[in-house]
Amino acid sequence: AHTRIGAAARAHGVENSIISVLTMHHWETLNHMAYKFGKLDKVHGKLALKILGSIVQQSGLERITHVYCLAAHILIQAQMHSQAMSVLKHLAMAGFSCSAIFSSLLRTISRCDSNPMVFDLLINAYLKERKVVDASKAILLMDNCGFKASTHTCNAVLNALVEVGESKHVWFFLKESLARKFPLDVTTCNIVLNYFCLDGNLGKANLMLQKMKSRSISNVVTYNTILYWYVKKGRFKAAMRVLEDMEKNGVEADVYTYNIMIDKLCKMKRSTRAYLLLKKMRGNNLSPDECTYNTLIKGFFDEGKMKLAIYIFNEMLKQSLKPSLATYTTLIDGYCRSGVTGEALRVLYEMQVAGVKPSELTYSAMLNGYCKASMPGHALNLIEDMKARGTAINRTMYTILIDGFCQLGVVSKAKQILKSMLVVGINPDVVTYSALINGMCKMGKLDETKEILSRMQKTGVLPNEVLYTTLVCYCCKAGYVGEALKYFVDIYRRGLAANSFIHNTLLCALYREGMVTQAEQFKQYMSRMKISFDVASFNCIIDFYCTRGNLQCITSGDLQRRNSR
Repeated sequence: AHTRIGAAARAHGVENSIISVLTMHHWETLNHMAYKFGKLDKVHGKLALKILGSIVQQSGLERITHVYCLAAHILIQAQMHSQAMSVLKHLAMAGFSCSAIFSSLLRTISRCDSNPMVFDLLINAYLKERKVVDASKAILLMDNCGFKASTHTCNAVLNALVEVGESKHVWFFLKESLARKFPLDVTTCNIVLNYFCLDGNLGKANLMLQKMKSRSISNVVTYNTILYWYVKKGRFKAAMRVLEDMEKNGVEADVYTYNIMIDKLCKMKRSTRAYLLLKKMRGNNLSPDECTYNTLIKGFFDEGKMKLAIYIFNEMLKQSLKPSLATYTTLIDGYCRSGVTGEALRVLYEMQVAGVKPSELTYSAMLNGYCKASMPGHALNLIEDMKARGTAINRTMYTILIDGFCQLGVVSKAKQILKSMLVVGINPDVVTYSALINGMCKMGKLDETKEILSRMQKTGVLPNEVLYTTLVCYCCKAGYVGEALKYFVDIYRRGLAANSFIHNTLLCALYREGMVTQAEQFKQYMSRMKISFDVASFNCIIDFYCTRGNLQCITSGDLQRRNSR
């Protein structure tokens, strides 16, 4: 206790002397004061902060960076790391360059008998203030001077560069880190690898993989990451090379690795080859999981190979894997799309007996199956059964029903379902309205669509490109070209862009209705906008002039383009 009181008294005496000098503006006196370094504690740290406060209040100071750096060193010696960090954060935000701050810290480190922790604190200060490029510069400056940043600091900087999306700085710092043998861990490298993949730069991602392999820091996650992105981008051959590379380098593929490949093969309609991968998994003593089997079941159903899908399901049961909600939903959806609604209903009962509660997706698949099979009565019965079980009917289910009745031409029932939707407080979206309007257009009820469109827009639901395509197409078919043109203008007024199908449909309709001037102007507009003419448009143009005997109006370009198609 006496030691601490003595230290406080000495510190207080030094404080009075220095403050007196500062008050009298006798700066040169500080250079002649006798300094004696000893062990510093919090009393000295607080004194340093007080003196720093007095100094920065003076105007026209030079070498202010130098003063702040001295204070930071003293605070570190006094074990006041958070205060030292605050001082460095102030410097980092004051507009001084990273190299200027680093140089000042370097010049003052020996005077204060400080330690390299100050550089780690500076880097953390930059990271806290989101000045991550400066943080990366500071690490490289440290290394240039023979100081090594901690593993945590190196990985923190690389992660921060990835987070802020500084692509060119990420790559530069990564190359420097690997060249200088910074202690990067595999988790950070995998994050960087995924970042390059997300950025669409698979070339750099592959280079990263090679560098990680040369440093022996790649693992199964590394390979799975680049494998996933190769598959996602449709580069299946490259993905297969990664799989082979794993085997060569003794990295054991896991279930996730195979699932990535199986999923892609099934989406490519190559489910049989995907099944061979499943067999390879077993040969490598890997047990396929529920996700593996679900993917294959869906894949075979998508290819219309229902018997093989059932075979995979039975194989799954033999492996003592219990079907999940996802499995049952995949089966029901597959049966429904294959037109076997009876089997789908059997699976629905079977899952309920097994204690698996159907989800909204399950019921939606069943409803869709009934509607596609022209079994609206069964669809309505299922809705009543759901209500009895306390299952909520959502917007998707109502939309499926509306579309189902519209496909059967029972538009009046579809409109009733829309009303019942509104009564229970479910707001239709653009997909719901599109289904109804499409059905009305098919039945030639174009005049009634205006009422639906008006109601729809009053509730804040705006038409999308699909709905506008439907409206333009049916208006043109019915000879209402003026109405179709209004919808065309409306598309651009709402900030959307009309697709080439809309343009070509309108062009054909203009020629068909004998609106030659407008047709020629629209044709020129399409050429200026570089919108491709389809075969139907060429036929309309050529047939129109041929029937009128105006063959000279057909350009050689028209004929060449028609023949090339």
